[in-house]
Amino acid sequence: RFQWSGHSKMVMSPQTVRVLQSLTNQVKITVFFDARAEAELYSLTAALLKEYNYVNPGIAAKTVDPARHPTDAELVLAAYKLTALKDKNFVIFDCDGRTKIIYQNELADYRRELSEGGQAREFKRSMAGFKGEVLFTTALLNLAHPRQYKICFLQGHGEHDPEQDNNPHGYAKFAAVLKEKTNAQWEKL
Repeated sequence: RFQWSGHSKMVMSPQTVRVLQSLTNQVKITVFFDARAEAELYSLTAALLKEYNYVNPGIAAKTVDPARHPTDAELVLAAYKLTALKDKNFVIFDCDGRTKIIYQNELADYRRELSEGGQAREFKRSMAGFKGEVLFTTALLNLAHPRQYKICFLQGHGEHDPEQDNNPHGYAKFAAVLKEKTNAQWEKL
């Protein structure tokens, strides 16, 4: 098999290939993207997931375009209880009922460049780097082999409180990010 893709970024690392080959669980991936509005990012995401499926046929990806198929989009949002989303483009990983959502703003780094018109104040956004492989492989590994970490916040000597969300010196936002991104439980110690 040879790499013929126009995206040279789609050559997977040996670590990703090992993780994919070690997976025995069935994984359903839903690419919930407006493919026309974010054509480059969608193209990279779809190409990478095709490579994942080639390495491990137990990884099945499907695309739902909310602009073209609003009924299918509503069914996906209802199935995963995602009614109040700010981002409309994301990728859902589902393994044995455990889910992980990776949003569009996490998938790529962007830079601002002057547009070709040469106007001093006209900028366009261009992709600087695609982070899909790292995010997708990490999501698959965490879903297939779930571990729940426990994080302790020390208390009693003037430390910040993770439960105080109205206090600017509280750590409530930090504790919420830890729980959402790493699936960690936290407690006071």
